[in-house]
Amino acid sequence: MSNKSNGQVLKLTVKDIDLEFDIGRDDYNKYVNSVTQNSKVAPSHNFLMTTVNEKQRAELREFLKNTPGAEVQLAGALLEEYTPDLGIVVKKSSSALSE
Repeated sequence: MSNKSNGQVLKLTVKDIDLEFDIGRDDYNKYVNSVTQNSKVAPSHNFLMTTVNEKQRAELREFLKNTPGAEVQLAGALLEEYTPDLGIVVKKSSSALSE
């Protein structure tokens, strides 16, 4: 993460470690497009490493190395905060209701 903000700056505290991430639309899109049914950890790791504050990168790398599954949990927490709640409600069509 450079000094110039890419988008939304989010801060996480995990196990007494404060981490700052700068997430923009391109970061989000690249992550979502790279996640597949059989590949979640590597895209999550890459997403975290490319968006974390560069001064905290080594600390995050060490944490991830010693904490199984942390990549997916941290990425999930960031994405939940980054993406807006649109309040989407799916309604059944009238033809589906009459069946």
